[in-house]
Amino acid sequence: MRRLEGISRYFFWQSTRCLDFARHDKKNQFCISGSHFGFCRCRAGIANAHFYGNAGGISFASDLTRRICHNPPAPEQTPSASPARTVRISFVPPPLEGSISLGVYDKAGKLVRILHAEANLSEFTIGADALVTQWDGKNDDAEDLPTGKYRARGYLVGPLKVQDLGQVAESPPQNSPASVKVKLMPNPLAGDKRSMIEVAAGFDSDGSYLETADGLPLFTVSESPKLTRVLVVKSGDKSVDIWQDDGSGFHRFRIPNLDKMMAFDCGEFELR
Repeated sequence: MRRLEGISRYFFWQSTRCLDFARHDKKNQFCISGSHFGFCRCRAGIANAHFYGNAGGISFASDLTRRICHNPPAPEQTPSASPARTVRISFVPPPLEGSISLGVYDKAGKLVRILHAEANLSEFTIGADALVTQWDGKNDDAEDLPTGKYRARGYLVGPLKVQDLGQVAESPPQNSPASVKVKLMPNPLAGDKRSMIEVAAGFDSDGSYLETADGLPLFTVSESPKLTRVLVVKSGDKSVDIWQDDGSGFHRFRIPNLDKMMAFDCGEFELR
C-alpha cells in the first residue's frame, strides 16, 4: 500500500500548534476558542478546516493557522466550456501517516464518484494550508451529474497489517453479513469521538481489497488474480478476516489493526 509519508508532520506537528483562540466574528468566518482542540470554519464557504492545539505555555498561532482562520480553503466552481464543470476541493487531512481514500456523495448520501483510492501525497496539489484536488462533476461512469449539493469525505488509512493465514480447508461461517462495523481512531481535528464505519470486501482483476460498505476502496489485501468471491468476517474488536476464493478453495487473510484509520469530511458544495 502506498503511504502518505510525512503528511501529519508537514501540516500539524510543526506548523499548526496553538492553544487558546480568540473569538472572531466576521462576515465569512469565525473561530471558536478551545483549550486542546480548535477549529476554523467558513460559514459561507464549504470545506471545514480544522487544526490541532497543545495545552500549556503561551498561546500563539502559526502563519499556517492564521491563514486557515482568515482564508479557509473551500471548494470553488470554475466555469468552463459546457458541459464540463470543475469543483476545487481542499482539505486538511487528519494527523496520521498513511494513504487517502476520498469520495463524492450526493445529497442522499450515495457515493457517486471515487476521487482517490489509496492515494499518496503526489496525487494531490499541496496548497499553502491544505491539500487540493478537483472533481469534474462526473460519476464513475464518466456521466455528467445533475446540479445540486454534494459532499466530499474520506478516510486516512494508517499502516494496516495483513497476516496471510494461508489456504484453509474449512469454509467461512455460514450466513456471514456483507459488511461489518469497526470503530475508528478519533480525528482530533474534527473534535469527534471514535466514529463507526461499515467495511466490506471487494475484488477485481487485480486482487482483493477492503472497502466501505458503499464502495469506497480503502486498502489492498492481496494481489491474487482470478478471484470468484471474497467475504469479510469480524474476528475481534479491531480485526477482520478476509476469505477469498479463486475456484480452488478458500485463502484467508487477517487484518488485526483495522482501527488505524481516521475519517474526515471536506464539507458540502454545490455543483452548477
